[in-house]
Amino acid sequence: MALPILESYDPGRELVTVVTFSIPPGASDYVNSMWEIQQNPFRGDVVNSYNDGPPEPGKPLGPLCELERSSPAAALEPQQSLTHVHQTFHFAGSKDALQSIARESLGAELDKVADAFK
Repeated sequence: MALPILESYDPGRELVTVVTFSIPPGASDYVNSMWEIQQNPFRGDVVNSYNDGPPEPGKPLGPLCELERSSPAAALEPQQSLTHVHQTFHFAGSKDALQSIARESLGAELDKVADAFK
């Protein structure tokens, strides 16, 4: 089960990124976003998060932090539609201001988030 929100914290740049999105009731098929020919293209994840870290030889993407959200997969017939809402917000400011946003949106403590990656 996924929550309809993702967050990322960058203490060095004093930045919190919040991604919100819709999850339709009963949705179970999501696009598989692996970079390969898919055996089961509708068996993907609702959300993915990637952090490629600092650039190094052999790391093709370099420094990267991605919060990826997929809409449900749908083989639509003509005149059918699917609505998916995705919003991305970037908040820059003091640690106290960012902490307020993180607590309100996810109940997260920024110090615990930052310490988890040390």
